[in-house]
Amino acid sequence: MHAIRVSSANRPCLRNLPGVAETTLLVSCARLEIDQATEEEIRELCADAIDWTLLLDLGERHELTGLLYTHLNHVSPQTIPANILKALKVRFVELARRSMLMAEHLTQLVRVFERRSVACVPFGTPFVSERFYDDVVLTPVTALEFFVPENTLAKAQAVLAELGYSPLKCNENVRLKQEFLISSTFPRVCDGYIFVKEPEQIYVKLRWRLVSSGCSRVDRDLVCLGRESWVVSGQRIQSFSSAAMLLLLCAEASVMAWRKIGWVTSVAEIVNSADLDWDKVYSQAKRLGLERALLLGLYLTKRLPATDLPDCLNNKLAPARHIAQLGDSIIRSYYGLSDESMDKPFGNIAYQLALKDTWWERVALRCAGFIKPSLEDCIRTELPDQLYPVYYLLHPINMATDRMILALARMVTTWKAERDNLSKEAES
Repeated sequence: MHAIRVSSANRPCLRNLPGVAETTLLVSCARLEIDQATEEEIRELCADAIDWTLLLDLGERHELTGLLYTHLNHVSPQTIPANILKALKVRFVELARRSMLMAEHLTQLVRVFERRSVACVPFGTPFVSERFYDDVVLTPVTALEFFVPENTLAKAQAVLAELGYSPLKCNENVRLKQEFLISSTFPRVCDGYIFVKEPEQIYVKLRWRLVSSGCSRVDRDLVCLGRESWVVSGQRIQSFSSAAMLLLLCAEASVMAWRKIGWVTSVAEIVNSADLDWDKVYSQAKRLGLERALLLGLYLTKRLPATDLPDCLNNKLAPARHIAQLGDSIIRSYYGLSDESMDKPFGNIAYQLALKDTWWERVALRCAGFIKPSLEDCIRTELPDQLYPVYYLLHPINMATDRMILALARMVTTWKAERDNLSKEAES
């Protein structure tokens, strides 16, 4: 089954489904450059009955507000309600200013870390935006990401604390204690953590594991793929190579089930703009256990923004039917056409298992879900570092307890609903 593409040929049979036309319009704008045929498609879609409020919400949710406003304002401003175009422009300006502010803070933090001899590698959205989108304002920068080796973590946290950053609260009432942040347990139970500077709301995420597999070899090999000089806010900054940045993006987005179309757009722009040795990139992904994550990202870029892939990549995708099934399931979810009875990927362990390249990785993933301690376990029960192995016993107990509480809550809710229905029937 091919991915859904709501063109003029098949739109009549789907046009009555809520969100399909809006998602199609969003996908048409989800690229940096659009051709004449796409411009005509955008004009045709804008002439249809579009739920403009939903479209704005979709643009925000998928991190495509910048491209949505840019293309709609250029291609078909006369067919868009004035209040909608104004609201879209206002939001675009807000996000653009936010992205520029975050990029400026990035350059400042890099200089501070260099002066304090904190070994780290900045990476992420600002770098991809500046090089492959030609402008940082076209993609929202939600957090500044730094890869920090575990032996440098405490020093990096101390520098952030001096600059006014504090750990983000886990919830409204829980903020991690400083003693826990500098413990050996903290980096064991999470891959990274976000620190925030008030009142500017500048978020900085320190990552000591780049890939959520928990395999230090993958992180080490990704770092060894090479560095490049990138330009952010007019400053030259050393970061990962374009190949490593692409693999990181595909790995992270795959873990999150590609919930945002903007991630697909970023992969497409890297494919279109980066001068990469694709045979080498593919072999590196295979060596790192990221082959399926890369292929899934490439499949989505081929189906949604209709990106032309090099022949060597098309040859890799052609026999990968499992990748096509995963990709089509994700695309159906974009259009709101998912069926709970089908293999919906979000939050589904089967989806995560399908992304693993080898059987032992699948076994490790299943075992980790049952026994690997989590940050929540440490918050519930504070133990000294010497007793860290005890968390392996507490984790399954906490999981079982949570499931029992959830089951009881559902039973109570069902009982109350049935009681209310019986009362209404008795009164009638």
